[in-house]
Amino acid sequence: QIQKSLQAANSTLQPGDMRLIEAKDPESELYCLLELIKKYAKQEDYSQIAVLARNHSDLRQISEFLISHNIPVSYQSSLDVFEQEVIVLVVKISKLLYHLSRPTLKRVYELLPEILGHPAFNIPTQQLWEFSREVFAKRSRWEKHMDLKKFPDVAYYMHFFKELSNVSQALPYRSVFDYIIGSKTFEERQNLFDTLVLKSPIKEYFLSQEDLESYQSLEALKSFIEAIEAYYATDNFDCLQALNYFEIYENSRLKLNFQFAIGNAQSCQLMTAHGAKGLEFETKIVKICYQEIK
Repeated sequence: QIQKSLQAANSTLQPGDMRLIEAKDPESELYCLLELIKKYAKQEDYSQIAVLARNHSDLRQISEFLISHNIPVSYQSSLDVFEQEVIVLVVKISKLLYHLSRPTLKRVYELLPEILGHPAFNIPTQQLWEFSREVFAKRSRWEKHMDLKKFPDVAYYMHFFKELSNVSQALPYRSVFDYIIGSKTFEERQNLFDTLVLKSPIKEYFLSQEDLESYQSLEALKSFIEAIEAYYATDNFDCLQALNYFEIYENSRLKLNFQFAIGNAQSCQLMTAHGAKGLEFETKIVKICYQEIK
């Protein structure tokens, strides 16, 4: 028989108080939480305050709210790289670049609407519709409709994809990846005097804000490229090898997890009840739930 005793780190506990607070709606609940954290914080040190919630979706909502009100938070969770919006888009563009260099363009026509319709590209729906209608009506290849005057936004990114597809056949994927996310740009000569700078919108759309979503996207991108490099044991792999790597995960339904974590030693601790087991804090705030009863 195993004898197991549990002993608190603090041998003597100071008297405290326990309160049940009922909020009238979710917004009021968040502001009540904010006031409690401010009340029990020791100057700028929030490290002895723990906020517990049922699941990570609740914790994400709380963290975004507290960060927006200048409360430092410590929060971590395990996420699947391939489920992140920015990675889904990067993979689609990678596939597009490969198929643009193939004899058949069937996959190109399937991928283009999905990519150009993403909010990151900010292309008016009317322009996308008119472009698609013209290509379909004339039964012609999309390259013949790259008119910057008639379809400025669509044509701009068409030029970008075509240029990147051409160079991607000679570049390692790591360099292509930098073009895909917008860390590198192309310059396309239009005439003797004008040069068109071609750039992906991904970096500006996903990484330009100092918020939780931008940080998560950045960590996903880092984990994504590092995982492929680790798989091939080199950073000198090409686009086809990258596509083969994507296919392995898609066909086997594997997960590529990465640890998403923010915060420092003085941050307010956000965690699930499971994650809080065995830990002690001076102030515990448990977010049970908000449910409207009719």
